[in-house]
Amino acid sequence: MAFISVTVVLLCGLGCRESPRAAGSSPSAGSGQSAPPTVSGAPQSQALVPLQALLGSLARLPGDFTAWDQGPWEFTGDAQLLRAFDDHGDSAVVRLVECLDRSEPARATAKGKSVPVGVMCYWALRRLAYFEWHEDPAYADGWPGEIEPTASLEALRAAKQAWAAVVREKRYRLT
Repeated sequence: MAFISVTVVLLCGLGCRESPRAAGSSPSAGSGQSAPPTVSGAPQSQALVPLQALLGSLARLPGDFTAWDQGPWEFTGDAQLLRAFDDHGDSAVVRLVECLDRSEPARATAKGKSVPVGVMCYWALRRLAYFEWHEDPAYADGWPGEIEPTASLEALRAAKQAWAAVVREKRYRLT
């Protein structure tokens, strides 16, 4: 059943309607980010896709990470699943941090190779929450919680540790 819900979120197109959050009932309305659509005629209480289903779907999300000349990485693929984590707020942050060190291959690729599922967890996390590490003198040389899609398992483990400390100390902010 959870797979069907996620499939609806990923495949829902013009036959769907926006949830109340996307329609302007939240403070972030107008930011260009909308909540996942619901199937026409479905009760609004069913619009929230279970967090466990979202986490399980990260490995199957198709897409490609592209690095532009000395610029940030960009994910080309359907970001609908990544936006669905927004509705879970802090709970999603905790669960996404827990999966940062997952090394099994995801469907998404970078430089022609599958990225680890931990990279997909990071990508969802980075659009949901942030940490102002630039303001902390302890991280003058960089923060291990910020990784690239080509990150090694060692880098994923370091990112998990860094994010776990930030979450434990409640030093992150939701976007």
